[in-house]
Amino acid sequence: MSTTFPVAGVSRVSAQCCAESNRSGLNLRRTVTVWREVEQQPNTSHSLGGRPMTVSAVLPTFFPTPPVDARDELIEDHLTLARRLTRTFRNKGVDAEDLEQVARLGLVKAADGFDPARGAFAPFAAATIRGELKRYFRDLAWDVRIPRRLQELQARITADAAEHPQDKEPDAVAMRLDEPVGDVREALAASGCFTTDSTEAALEAGHELGGRADDRFEAVDDWVTFCDLNRELGRDDRQLLRWRFVDEMTQREMGVELGISQMQVSRRLSALLRRLRERAGVAVAV
Repeated sequence: MSTTFPVAGVSRVSAQCCAESNRSGLNLRRTVTVWREVEQQPNTSHSLGGRPMTVSAVLPTFFPTPPVDARDELIEDHLTLARRLTRTFRNKGVDAEDLEQVARLGLVKAADGFDPARGAFAPFAAATIRGELKRYFRDLAWDVRIPRRLQELQARITADAAEHPQDKEPDAVAMRLDEPVGDVREALAASGCFTTDSTEAALEAGHELGGRADDRFEAVDDWVTFCDLNRELGRDDRQLLRWRFVDEMTQREMGVELGISQMQVSRRLSALLRRLRERAGVAVAV
């Protein structure tokens, strides 16, 4: 005996599925179970608009968007898959916990974009999770971000080094990879950008950091302040300062150059320095 239900009306089977879904809070898994049980009844077939009413055909009809709790169940059931896919990407400079979070994010995206009519969920989720992990390594895992072309070239150089461990010269590597020598050198120079050394770890280990403090940096602020003040001085005042602090002339020698006494030079120089200190104090306060 064959039973067929028209498009305009809701079939007894689909009504049973929907009723079961409403009673269980839109539990998609239970709905599918009921539908399959009805499908397996002997001597009975069901169609909708001339098409066989199978699980994959009926779900998009009554559930164009997976119910919220069905989405959560789908994610929870595949957390182990997400965790297993992170194993390939471990020990590459990223914490295992971070990798698992990225994989779970990919799993959520897979659940949001899944179409039951296109096949099983696991293969679709696996591809989405791998893509999310690769994107994370490419865009976010680098301590110092370098251009994508150098990232890809570094990966090729690493693979080449595994095949030719005795010949790592840039010229030879560039010839084997058919890449410009300059690009190969640039990629090699950026090899430490993925995971940089920690200065705190070096200090804790008792190592001294390279370089030393330059005492001239302390005079930069004073020099900038003086340059601003010097622009406001007249030619004679600037000349007086030059004789005193650059040429290191005595007050007697300056007096000879100016045709005045040493006492006059002293008074003039003291007044000039006092005026500069006052202006510098105002400039600092502002």
